[in-house]
Amino acid sequence: LSAALFTSYLKVHGSTMISILRAYSRFIVRWPYVMIAALLVMMLITIPIGFSPSIHSLPDFSQPAKGFETRGTTIAKRDQTLGSIQTLTTTGKFVNTVPIAGNRVQGSRERRQNFDCGVLDLTPDNGTGLQLCFMESEQLLAFEGDLLQVTSIKAMCSLSTTVVHSHSLYPDICFYSDGKCMPDISLGNVLASLNGRSSCQNITAEDVNDLKGRFAHCAQLYLDGHLLSDCEERRGSSNACSHVPPVCSEMNAMYTIMNYLIDKDFVETVASQCGHEPDSCEDHFSSLRYSVSFLQAEESSSDFEVIYKDRLTSTVGKDGVTLVGFHFDGVAYRVFKERLLSDAVYPSLSVIIVFIVVWFYTGTLFVTVLTIFAILSSMGIAYFLYTIVFGIDFFPFINLTAIVILIGVGSDDVFVYMDTWKQMKTAHPHAALEERVHRTLHHAALSMFVTSFTTSTAFFATAISHIVSIKCFGVYAGTSVLVNYVLMITWLPAVVVISEKYINPFWKRVTEGHFAFCEKIRLVWNVCVKKVSLFYTLLMPWIVSKIHIFLILLFVRLSIGMCVAVFHSPSLQLPTTSEFQLFISSDILSTYDFKLADHFEFQRSSVGDTTLPIVFAFGPIPEDHSSLFEPAGDNPTGPVSFHQSPMVINEEGQLWLIKFCSEVRNATFYKPGYENCFISGMQLWLQQLKEAVNCNKYKATVAKYAQSYQLNDIQPICCGVTLPTNATTFETCLLHWTVSMNVNPYSPYWYGPLFQIDKSAKQVHLIAILAEVQSNQFYSHSFTGMKSFYETVENWLDSISQSAPYELQGGWFISPYYLQFYDLQKSLSTGSVQSMGVSIALAFVVLFL
Repeated sequence: LSAALFTSYLKVHGSTMISILRAYSRFIVRWPYVMIAALLVMMLITIPIGFSPSIHSLPDFSQPAKGFETRGTTIAKRDQTLGSIQTLTTTGKFVNTVPIAGNRVQGSRERRQNFDCGVLDLTPDNGTGLQLCFMESEQLLAFEGDLLQVTSIKAMCSLSTTVVHSHSLYPDICFYSDGKCMPDISLGNVLASLNGRSSCQNITAEDVNDLKGRFAHCAQLYLDGHLLSDCEERRGSSNACSHVPPVCSEMNAMYTIMNYLIDKDFVETVASQCGHEPDSCEDHFSSLRYSVSFLQAEESSSDFEVIYKDRLTSTVGKDGVTLVGFHFDGVAYRVFKERLLSDAVYPSLSVIIVFIVVWFYTGTLFVTVLTIFAILSSMGIAYFLYTIVFGIDFFPFINLTAIVILIGVGSDDVFVYMDTWKQMKTAHPHAALEERVHRTLHHAALSMFVTSFTTSTAFFATAISHIVSIKCFGVYAGTSVLVNYVLMITWLPAVVVISEKYINPFWKRVTEGHFAFCEKIRLVWNVCVKKVSLFYTLLMPWIVSKIHIFLILLFVRLSIGMCVAVFHSPSLQLPTTSEFQLFISSDILSTYDFKLADHFEFQRSSVGDTTLPIVFAFGPIPEDHSSLFEPAGDNPTGPVSFHQSPMVINEEGQLWLIKFCSEVRNATFYKPGYENCFISGMQLWLQQLKEAVNCNKYKATVAKYAQSYQLNDIQPICCGVTLPTNATTFETCLLHWTVSMNVNPYSPYWYGPLFQIDKSAKQVHLIAILAEVQSNQFYSHSFTGMKSFYETVENWLDSISQSAPYELQGGWFISPYYLQFYDLQKSLSTGSVQSMGVSIALAFVVLFL
């Protein structure tokens, strides 16, 4: 039916379309310079406007991972809403309780000198030996070799000094203690501190043998979870470390070494060899292969980039020890930006190769130069449309890959047009130029349109993705292809006409009898082209006519195999790490993050030993008001809508909240311990107010806050109140409870009741309820595990919310930050298939018509 309708349309309107095409051909032949001039004016207007810093900020590739996040999904909306609530709470738009007027504390940053230890204090009790303070800095060096030797340990210390500490910029970024840079937290320095040595270079073979003995005694205790980070402090006051001998708990050094400084494979090997009989295996150790050294220095300092360029562009070695990797926070991103510019030579090389091929194929330098110019200009025009017309501010670096695609599509259009032009010239040698242009456009424009349209729709189909960078890339690449098509049917015909009418005759007169060598090369090229064309004109038709059934069956089987491979097994592979890889794994900038990090327990525990917090929200509507083509940013500031404002919780709602807090403790995902299900704390507080002493303290506290903020109707009415009560009393007592708890009004991380101050009416209203519990689900990059957790909590909340009163309906949950990678995986798994389906469907429609 569709084909019949399309055929009928062509019969009715075909003559009109042909007339328009003929008129357009006549215009191109008579005034080609007008077409070129008009297009040049358009380019000179749009491209400078698109790249004008005064109108639109230029692309910034300093954060290449930016944009690889989801927007518009359920999880993304919830994360965005909670982030906006946190930002608005920090700025005072919302409050957790009544603030004291004028008492807002502003943070300040000062140079970090002589401060308390952040992670572990490794100072010996007797005051002798190397003084260490572990801040768990993100700046580290990674070493490889046979490291459990005196010479190897000293070599690691020497390499750290030679490469980093001796650099002139390091004193500007290191942490200071007693007026000098703090020592690294390294195997050598901890061993020196443990044995009372003044430096790493003073350790002895006896110290290393003693360390081996400690490994034999402590490895199994560490793996069993008995050796903790603070066992020395717990000894005598806790049962947690009662079975840990002093040799393992001294200075907490062995925990520090095994958890932070050496690879876990070595610890597991020692434990398997020694078990619970440490005295029998001290002389049978396997070699320690990897170790890291933590630099006690500021994070994200640009000075580390200078240190890298001066001394770490390749591996460094000494005495059998190699500095094979490092992690300097932020350096990889800054280096990536520089390499992105230097690597521009490679797409430039591809342009040169395409230029040469097009030149040989067309036989005219004039057409080749202006055609390549048009292809590159289409990217600039597309950028103008992308930023100015479409209003998309974010331009991810992945958009730059469109140049490779566009060169291929554009040159293909040139080949199609020029091949048709040559055929028309051969078939109709005496036809007028206007007729040749008309016939060429009649045949070539449709072929070029089909290829360009199907390619652009495939890119535009990716715009349905929830991942920002992919969405932006689809829009920009699709727009570039369409712009290129427009230039190919306007610019290219005009250029070919100018070449045919003026350039070729002129060039023939000038070069006649000259450039014989070039003519010979061209003759050889033509012979080669004719030989290759024999395959398509003779051999290919013969193959298709003789074995067409076999070819059909072959390609059907290949299609089925492709579908099985893509959708079933092995299927599209989801990312298994949230780290964004910028360089190949062999590059020293990537070696630690993507080859060595998993060897260290502290890196593993950052994923596998963290249980997920759950924040339940009642009242806020999960929405994302900002553009879906923009990254969310670290501090979302979008407006927040509420299910009911102010939030009126009557007696039924109070009973349901009590039931909710009771039910969540019985849920399968609940982990006993920390929780902030506020209604339980409020009930206990109301019970305590029945005592006169507590009631009097409460009245004094409320009076102070009422006087400070000059709020109306803030009377101490909660003594003797029990839940449930009327909605007004509940809201008042809820506010007074937060006041009595000394809650920070502006803390973005305290989850409980949320209030909004009406300054004009001098009143405070409840607008939302937030509750936080800890789950028993460990954070993982496994899609299956996180999917099971998300669906379990979601189904539980849906089930219990069925009995919720109106004001508490529409509740949702989020695990702040921890669900983002799962949401990215989910969007990749579903969005890829959806985009593929849309692309195939649109391509099928075009081919069918």
